[in-house]
Amino acid sequence: MEFPEVGPAQAYAVFEFTTDADLDHERLPGGRCRWSFEMPEFATGRFPKRAKDRSPHSEWGYLPELSGESIGTLLEERAPWFDGGVERFSWRTLVRFEHRLAPRFGTGHIWLVGDAAHLTGPAGVQSMNMGFLEGHDLASAITRILNEAAPLQHPEGFNESWTRTWRQLLGLDSGFEATPEADNWVSQNADRLLQCLPGHGSEMGFLAGQLGLYGLEKTHTAC
Repeated sequence: MEFPEVGPAQAYAVFEFTTDADLDHERLPGGRCRWSFEMPEFATGRFPKRAKDRSPHSEWGYLPELSGESIGTLLEERAPWFDGGVERFSWRTLVRFEHRLAPRFGTGHIWLVGDAAHLTGPAGVQSMNMGFLEGHDLASAITRILNEAAPLQHPEGFNESWTRTWRQLLGLDSGFEATPEADNWVSQNADRLLQCLPGHGSEMGFLAGQLGLYGLEKTHTAC
């Protein structure tokens, strides 16, 4: 089954470090912090999707922007409120997130859920969260086939509803529009926010409404 890209990929710099800043609510065990920044300039680069640099210096030619000095610059530019020092990096990496969608969620005896059927950016954790719901729906459909003699084509409703949902989540069908009361930044980034909210259907609409966005129709009905 094909698994085409349906939108531009995203690249993120992710790194862990120790600091003297007062960030108790953000700390990991051992006094470490983990931060990430989107790096559009690397989105079209060719590099392993996940590769951690655990040495003081990068061993890969595609990671020059993740040196200690450049990460310090990123902190200054994107987190000007951060007033602590970077004491030591535990690791740093560059991760590429692709946007893909299978043309169908399955057929016959073979069905897909989660990352096997779709990929998206990390902000809203949609691919994983929706995958749990898809797994539940698919199990319910299979149970009906086994216990209630439903036809083998019964999961077709699962395919149709989740395909429709993901075409909207990935911005292929419809999207958000800003209300006059929405913040200017929200209005300018309405399309990008679609993949940043952890929900779908009515839950997505509720979250979007809190930001002054509207327009996403209810997309999913459980099998």
